[in-house]
Amino acid sequence: MFSISAALGVAGCSSEKVQIDSEEIDIGNVAGESVETEEISALCPEGWTSIAVQDATAEEPDTEATNELRFVKGGSDQEALLTNPYINIVYYGPDQEIMQVDPNEWYDNVENLQSFTTGEYEWNGYSGTSLGVPFVYLYSETDSYTLKVWLYTREGSELSASITDADVLAILKSIAFTE
Repeated sequence: MFSISAALGVAGCSSEKVQIDSEEIDIGNVAGESVETEEISALCPEGWTSIAVQDATAEEPDTEATNELRFVKGGSDQEALLTNPYINIVYYGPDQEIMQVDPNEWYDNVENLQSFTTGEYEWNGYSGTSLGVPFVYLYSETDSYTLKVWLYTREGSELSASITDADVLAILKSIAFTE
């Protein structure tokens, strides 16, 4: 089960910038609510909605994942995931097995991204399309954790998201471990 609490911008800062390529993005004024599971938390910005993630490995049906968050932009339910941009964040602890795939075998239009940093996380990854749907995959890892993030951008639609958007960067920077 996740909980929500009010947050005043990212880490209470009024001006904070993130550098991606040659672009400097101010994320200090992004407001929203902190959403927390048993293992991770992150800022869900205004205009985004937290959607419960079901634990696919749980024995009991309708068990919520404790290591995963999902936020959808401009929508309020699971159906919005079909048309709206959304971000999925997964935390893996040091003892969890993580499946690695070759993105060029699974996706189309794969392009590696230049690494960038938000707060304590250095992000690496790639962009591509899956069944024609554009996405960005990011990961940050150390000996004690791995974070995987999928951003379904919905490029070209009326409502879209990008890793250079202040609200998306604020989400990435705000990720924290709660266990």
